[in-house]
Amino acid sequence: MNKVFLFCLFFVSVSLINGQTFKLDFDAQVVKNYDILKKGTTVHVKSMTHNVTFETIPGSNALKPINTYTLNTDVGDVKVKDKLEKVLEVKYKNAQNFWDVQILFNVLEQLSKKGIQEDLRAEMEEDALEYINRVQNNGLAFDDPYLESYIYGIISKLVPSVLIDGRPGNVNLLIESNPTANAAMFPNGSLVITTGLISLLHSEEELAAVLAHEIAHFVLDHSVQNYNKIQTRIKRAEFWAGFATVMTGVAEGVAAANNPYYIPGGATIAVAAASSQIAAEVCKRLGMEYNRSQESEADELASELMKVMGYDSNALATALSRIEETMKQERSIEMYFASDHPALVERIKKAGTPTNKIDKDFEKIISFAVSNAASMKIQDRRFRQALPLLSQNITNKVATADDYIQKANCLLYLRNDNDVYSEISLLIKEAKQLAPTNINIFKPEILVLLRQKKYKEASALLLEYKDRLSKMKVRDDNFPEAIWLYTYAFANSEFLWTENMIAKLRSF
Repeated sequence: MNKVFLFCLFFVSVSLINGQTFKLDFDAQVVKNYDILKKGTTVHVKSMTHNVTFETIPGSNALKPINTYTLNTDVGDVKVKDKLEKVLEVKYKNAQNFWDVQILFNVLEQLSKKGIQEDLRAEMEEDALEYINRVQNNGLAFDDPYLESYIYGIISKLVPSVLIDGRPGNVNLLIESNPTANAAMFPNGSLVITTGLISLLHSEEELAAVLAHEIAHFVLDHSVQNYNKIQTRIKRAEFWAGFATVMTGVAEGVAAANNPYYIPGGATIAVAAASSQIAAEVCKRLGMEYNRSQESEADELASELMKVMGYDSNALATALSRIEETMKQERSIEMYFASDHPALVERIKKAGTPTNKIDKDFEKIISFAVSNAASMKIQDRRFRQALPLLSQNITNKVATADDYIQKANCLLYLRNDNDVYSEISLLIKEAKQLAPTNINIFKPEILVLLRQKKYKEASALLLEYKDRLSKMKVRDDNFPEAIWLYTYAFANSEFLWTENMIAKLRSF
């Protein structure tokens, strides 16, 4: 019986358990002898086969998988034993072709040692989805179907349709309402990009370069490679329990995001900050804190892909320079550009020469994200940073009523002269033409009248505002409970302010 078992075990250990062939199609110049490939020749690579065999572990009956990858070329089959980056020079035809070669050069060696690690990837995907669910449940998912579809269109041109090493994963997009300049690609292909980052960009090429950088981290499997080096993992329940009280504003966040009477932009800075805190911890947990070498590699590949796709090769340098300028203005260092990353100045220099190209059509496409970022900057008292964003939408003739209102609010905080009062009055007039019933118009209009000591006009407007607020305090069954409660809280707070101001103005 034991002999039969050992025979079967031996048979299994040398037999093919699994085989998968991926189609390839590129020509390569051989620059170094490798197996049957001779230096100075040109070969055509047709496909790659992934085989998994099992062999016994010495001293036990256990089996371990052995992953092998074989290139099928016009001169014969070549087993991949180590990196081919210094062996083959390839002229890329398209994005799929480009990423196929990067996997051959940079990923297969790691997968040959560790395999696909399905269980680990499944657990990492659960963490990615947990974070995304928290973003959505707290009203931080930015809803602009047109912008989302537009970005998906760019992504579809940049990503490989299939990963030739057999890894699972498709790129899925989530736009987050957050004024900070961040983007993150989770190990399962979930790509999160903030309105704060989108609002800084001025062309499709710049956005494509940022997306290509994140896609590079995903295709090169950087996060899984990093995790394999860390090899520590807190239990999921224990990890997420640590954030049970961090984002407590679920109902409030959703209410704010859906409340037409609340501050334009919806989600609050406090909830966004909590989300950023969780994002930072999740990135640590999932190996997404990339080292200098990985960041430089992703930058290099993003710039190279830009050339392959016919984009401006300096687009990444331009995007990074815009981010650097904003970070200087706001004196901030975001998670995405943490201190252990290469300095932005160094990255910009390596990426190319920044330009100041501005695509007005692109700016129009991202206008709602610009409004969102500006609104949240205003909540964070960054009026000077919000002002050019709002002016951008107004100049491009895509401003909403709230853009005009928010610009008026910024000017009230930043200036105090007759010229600015005239400008604010014009902004309020534009807002009224677009949305005459928008209750957010009242406050800046009242304040600018008070600034000019036009107390009679201000008193009349305060009475009108008070009447509108009184009606808002009446229960509306058309609103869900959480939204109505938030609306009531806003109306009640403003109502008390108007009452006090009316009383104060009697003394003038």
